[in-house]
Amino acid sequence: MTVFSDASALITLARIRRIASLADLFGRVRISTVVFDEVVVAGASLPGAMEVLKSEGIDVVPVGDLKMVAQLGKLNGLGMGEVSTVILTENCEGGISIIDEIKGRRFAEARGVKVIGCVGLLEVMYRHGIVRDLRDEYKALVRFGMRIDRRILANSLERHGLARLD
Repeated sequence: MTVFSDASALITLARIRRIASLADLFGRVRISTVVFDEVVVAGASLPGAMEVLKSEGIDVVPVGDLKMVAQLGKLNGLGMGEVSTVILTENCEGGISIIDEIKGRRFAEARGVKVIGCVGLLEVMYRHGIVRDLRDEYKALVRFGMRIDRRILANSLERHGLARLD
């Protein structure tokens, strides 16, 4: 399976120290040059920049027609990172996009692209034994300010037979 990530998901995973876990789960993760620029160049002093730059499990790939990416972004109210992630995934049979924002997820799904977010990734990591305490991971998401409906976290914990967050 080929996996592509947008910027915000990488930043979120970096904040909770789970960038390396992507490689544990998927082997390699690809990001567009646009996403690399957003996280590492424009966000040089922000969370995620060094983690992405130093990660041996992340490959940077060119996106192609940046004008088309910009136009699709404008038409759909999305950033170029999300659009480039979806386009790269769309061109890779069986690929999956890691996107958290609902607008980006809807855009991907409308184009027939499979999507997973950080919560879904943490669930998969938990089932594979990469994450030992799902509740602690969700607490970290909340602590670092991830905007997420707490019901999503509660439902996930319930599905896994775990107690709700305090």
